[in-house]
Amino acid sequence: MRKLQDRILVRPRHFGAIAELAQNTDLLCIVPEMYARELSQRVQLQMWTIEDAPVYEVNLVWHSSTEQDSDQQWMRGVIERLFTRN
Repeated sequence: MRKLQDRILVRPRHFGAIAELAQNTDLLCIVPEMYARELSQRVQLQMWTIEDAPVYEVNLVWHSSTEQDSDQQWMRGVIERLFTRN
């Protein structure tokens, strides 16, 4: 059995700090699954799934004046693909 302590030591403002933090300490990092999957392809880390983790909904909102803007449509499509669950 692992001797893990239930303490929050660091709350980074951005996920960008997570890889270095996880590689250079004995801390665990809790991040969204899709980010963990992407990160584990670039960096040698172990990944575990937290059973019964909460599910959250991501909504994309934009002003109606940009509805037909091709650049905005492209960006919305990229974001939609990133957040679509497989």
